[in-house]
Amino acid sequence: MTGDITYRNPDEATDDVENLLLLNMEGFDPPITHSTAWVAVHLNSDTIFIAEVEGQPVGYVLGLKGEHLPDLGWTRQLYVREEWQRKGIGRSLMEHVEDAFRNKGATRAGLTTKAGSTGHAFFSAVGYAETKQVDDLYGEGEDRLVMEKQL
Repeated sequence: MTGDITYRNPDEATDDVENLLLLNMEGFDPPITHSTAWVAVHLNSDTIFIAEVEGQPVGYVLGLKGEHLPDLGWTRQLYVREEWQRKGIGRSLMEHVEDAFRNKGATRAGLTTKAGSTGHAFFSAVGYAETKQVDDLYGEGEDRLVMEKQL
């Protein structure tokens, strides 16, 4: 594939729930459930973006913007297929979700990542700073860094 990269919000009437699930299964262990993907697409479609090349999904960002913290947008997941990494797709997906957060009134964005991971280096490079560490966030030994960025 060598076509242009396009970015869009998911569409409830298409296969986007399944596309998100397939990408998620490639990038995360354990993956999200079908019901979690369905709820995300139906309730947060304006803060989820899919990157496509020639109509084929190559990455996504899943952002959440709740009302209980009106100044904060939260990036729950970012994934770009390995063969499409280091082409600006992850950075562009983050820019899209941060713009969506701003449009919904957020003044800062946050996320969690594993210390020393590729994600940690990437999020630092796009302007996120460590704010704290949460021990055992995803189970015993699954510590995560909380990172935030002013929008």
